[in-house]
Amino acid sequence: MTSLIGPEGRCHDGFRTDERRQHRAGAGEREPQLSKSKNAIIHAMKPKPASKPKRYRSVARNSREHRALAIKAAAQAQRALPYFEKEHPDDDRPRKAIAAIRAWAQGKLELGMAEVRRLSLGSHAAAREARTDAARSAARAAGQAVATWHVPNHASAVPEYVRKAVRSSRLSGDLLPPNRDEDRG
Repeated sequence: MTSLIGPEGRCHDGFRTDERRQHRAGAGEREPQLSKSKNAIIHAMKPKPASKPKRYRSVARNSREHRALAIKAAAQAQRALPYFEKEHPDDDRPRKAIAAIRAWAQGKLELGMAEVRRLSLGSHAAAREARTDAARSAARAAGQAVATWHVPNHASAVPEYVRKAVRSSRLSGDLLPPNRDEDRG
């Protein structure tokens, strides 16, 4: 690597090293540092402006909006469920998770944190046992759907997992039409 300081002690842009420090300091930039190994100037970057905080819409727990998010998440996860059940017909963990969040959202079932955790982690465990990406994504969609009970923002992950399941199925050539009758259940 060649040095950026020329024979007269000038940098590649014509400033002397001490002039460059003054020039940059006057421009509001951080002072450049000298490399200990090559005696070359390491160009300091302008500090990045602080990023704006992300604004998440808050949803009150157990509100109508929270329950509507849960119903929507359950319906979306249900669309992907056949991809999982085709591979694991005897594993009902994702189906139970979807049924539980749907029943809670409809006011038919009271859930607690322990139950939601068991259902969500069960679905994610089923996803780890799945062999195909489509089945894995379908089980993860169910886990995220039931996790909507404790954090409404989990509902936003469900459509992405459903898209992954559908895309993976199409890429593998294993087309499986979603069962629309179960979406209403």
